[in-house]
Amino acid sequence: MDLFVTVGTSLLDKWYEDQKIPAETTFRAFRKRIEIDEDNFSAYENALSYNVCDCAEYHSIKEVIRLFPKDQFHVFLLYTGKIGYKIASLLESAITEHLGEDIPVEPIATGFEIENPKETSIVFLKVLKNMIEKRRQVSCAMIVTGGYKLLSDYCYLLASIFRIPVFYKQEKMEKIMKFHPLPVNWDFQKFFTEITRIRSGNEESFNLLSALGETEEDLAYTFLYEEQLIRKIEDPTLRTLLHESIPIWSHLWIGDQIPETVEHSKKHSERILDRFRYLLEQDEQEFWKQLQISSDSEKGEYVFLIIASAYLHDIGHTILTLPSIQDNAEPLLASDFPDIVRRFHHVFTVCLLCRDRGPLGLKDLSEDLWNALCLICLYHRKEMTLAEATKSSETDKNPQLNKSEEREKDNKKQKELQLLTELLWKCYGVEYTPLITNDKYAELDPKRQKLSIQVAAMLKILDEMDVQTDRVVDEYYRKERGRRTKEEIEFYKGKCISPCETLSVKEKTELFENLIYGKEIPEEILLKSKIAFKIAQEEHFNNHAGVKAVLPYLNSKERPIVKLNVKGSQCEDFENNYSEQVHLLEADIEASQKAGKPFPLLPFDLDPVFHYVDEAE
Repeated sequence: MDLFVTVGTSLLDKWYEDQKIPAETTFRAFRKRIEIDEDNFSAYENALSYNVCDCAEYHSIKEVIRLFPKDQFHVFLLYTGKIGYKIASLLESAITEHLGEDIPVEPIATGFEIENPKETSIVFLKVLKNMIEKRRQVSCAMIVTGGYKLLSDYCYLLASIFRIPVFYKQEKMEKIMKFHPLPVNWDFQKFFTEITRIRSGNEESFNLLSALGETEEDLAYTFLYEEQLIRKIEDPTLRTLLHESIPIWSHLWIGDQIPETVEHSKKHSERILDRFRYLLEQDEQEFWKQLQISSDSEKGEYVFLIIASAYLHDIGHTILTLPSIQDNAEPLLASDFPDIVRRFHHVFTVCLLCRDRGPLGLKDLSEDLWNALCLICLYHRKEMTLAEATKSSETDKNPQLNKSEEREKDNKKQKELQLLTELLWKCYGVEYTPLITNDKYAELDPKRQKLSIQVAAMLKILDEMDVQTDRVVDEYYRKERGRRTKEEIEFYKGKCISPCETLSVKEKTELFENLIYGKEIPEEILLKSKIAFKIAQEEHFNNHAGVKAVLPYLNSKERPIVKLNVKGSQCEDFENNYSEQVHLLEADIEASQKAGKPFPLLPFDLDPVFHYVDEAE
């Protein structure tokens, strides 16, 4: 852990208290004398050195180190002026002597001058930001006990932006306090309102923004595309790949073939990663311990795969034409088959990934990591099991179904399964099997096999959590999207010979058969398919809008369990869907163990426990 510590003059305060100084000599006069005589500061060093272990900065550093006994620390002392440098040097010696020689300590000049606070504040922020950026592969924290209060405020603001905890101890406090990052972020609207003035070089407009980027393009990237998790990755190649590719991946939703569905774009990806960060931040050390991941390189690859799969797993929604199953067959417009696009978008995602890796920024990614990423995207859907070969049948869920209905359901499922198998085989060269029996999985080295199934399990659980009101964007989008969808439904109904709001099992089977074998599909069936799909979306919007928030947290270090804070009117529906995913993953975990996989799939035990939080809370 990197500790950024602001250094003040509390050491002088302590020294003053311990000295026999005439009562008429005010502290202000004493401090002024020190400032005037700062070049001869050595006259005070012996006395100061004697008391250095009693100063606020030293005590704060000591307490933080005690809070994380297993961490390796690197302490950066942020000082101001000549006196600050000499105090920082004394602190450096004291830390090395009393807290451990294995703790690197570096005094860092902040460039801040109290006589010129406006301009030098920018210098200070640049220094601190650059240090955080350079050390992005390790965890960071700030101690703001000492130093100018203005700089402490800036530190807390910057720490909140970069999601870094802050520690502070006032002299009367028994224990040091940990302040979590404030829920603040960039003011996108303000920035883009002012972009013309910023480009013109107007200093007043640019102001403190210049501390955060050299150009408006740098700032725009920070505002729109920066992903804090990248700092967890040690490998500079993977960091650079993500830095350059996330702006591309964020816009892959252009061309969505089923826009009537709930939101699946960049914001969905960001919410998945936000929940991952939240789980990781609760106890990062325990998180990796539970996954049996110890090396920095393996941690970095895990984080890389979760970031990449979060952005890429749903891009199959944008496929323009369906892959030709039959040789020499004419390509079919994906927009004519919305249900197919939705059902098999994970397959189409892999098709798009394999079509051309270059524009996605993945050309130079190692083959093992590339195949692992493709597998994670392919298996993110609920029915794509990781290790368990079977799912509960429809009759298991509903014993009231009669035999005729059972046969119809089985027939429908078989046709869908056949289609899926054909698509998988044609587009990706694999059969519909659990992940651990997939040929591509078998080709991975053991380390990437472990990572691929672990990240796939994590993506499944995080993806399932994102069933909440954010998926409908807001009330205005929801209203306009609903109006437009109804307009489209009426348009297609007007073109049907016999208007109907759903497809019969027979019609659906005919659609799948004709699609598989390259036969002409009646226009009536295509129209009914579109109508039925669009009608079904209203229920999805209602279900998502009825869940206001879903927040996971870990409970108990001895047996970590992921629990959820859920609030809203449709929590029961969410619980049912989430519980289904939990049960499937539990079956996968059991099957994985039986198959001889000696590692956990998740860093916690699955326990479908829900805490419904009321509005007041």
